[in-house]
Amino acid sequence: MVKGCLTALIFFIAIFVIIAVIPERRLHEKVRKADHAAILSACRSIISNSIASNRPPFSIGRGDPLFTNTVPSPILNLSPAYVTIMPDHAMICLSALPRVYVLAFATNAVQYGGEKLIDGLWLSHGPRQDYEALKTKNK
Repeated sequence: MVKGCLTALIFFIAIFVIIAVIPERRLHEKVRKADHAAILSACRSIISNSIASNRPPFSIGRGDPLFTNTVPSPILNLSPAYVTIMPDHAMICLSALPRVYVLAFATNAVQYGGEKLIDGLWLSHGPRQDYEALKTKNK
């Protein structure tokens, strides 16, 4: 009985490592090797173009026919699932499982995230949780 439970536990740990840990490390490596300044510049360009055209916040995903025409190559090089553009930041979703995002902030915007890559660009595993942590910290 104990041996069977131990075998099942080891099996589930191995599956978790294969599904979540290994892909997460690959994504982190991809982000760390990327041109951070180019990604930030591309995001800021999309943000400012959206503000100038009075476009409301929007998301564009890999399946959208306009995806490759709308999203600049420094962002496309990360192979995102989708990109969300807000008035003060862009959120690049690289993976939903494991959760890996790159957050790019407009100039002078309040910044948050899990790991600062450069000023204005952050790696995150939960943008909402990172934002809530910032709000709690600033109280």
